[in-house]
Amino acid sequence: MSLLTEHTHTVMIDEGQYLMYLPNAETDYIQKYIATTQKPYELDMLRDMKGRLSPGDIVLDIGANVGNHTIYLAALAEAEVHAFEPNKSLITAIENSAELSLSKGRVELHSVALGSHNATGHFKELIADNLGAQSIEVGQGELQIRPLDSMPFTAPIAMIKLDVEGME
Repeated sequence: MSLLTEHTHTVMIDEGQYLMYLPNAETDYIQKYIATTQKPYELDMLRDMKGRLSPGDIVLDIGANVGNHTIYLAALAEAEVHAFEPNKSLITAIENSAELSLSKGRVELHSVALGSHNATGHFKELIADNLGAQSIEVGQGELQIRPLDSMPFTAPIAMIKLDVEGME
């Protein structure tokens, strides 16, 4: 069994279903929730977001984590989602999920953190049971930090989801 298959989970809800790649489902809280319930995390919020969007709308998922919001909105709302996530292993998981859910053309990945100016940084600490709770310390490090204003978008942004663990 390949690693991709081993970590692939079906997400099923009334609106439809899609696949997610969850490589840390044994340890990470959100990935474990999705894998065990076969439902997306924060489903009520996702349904509300979907109800406010039209196919092709541009959504920014800032602090995308494993892509819970990204994949739901790309697969079921048919939105064009720009996922911003500095954790490279989580970006890889989102990329795999987009491919598995057949929504790759609607997901644009940005392996960066957003900030007021170009900089670099590092995670203060790695938190295995909540990968989304990692905060960034600006300074030396491999993480790229870019201002949102420097990102080109092809159309107006319809919605922004921002969850960056207090780094707003």
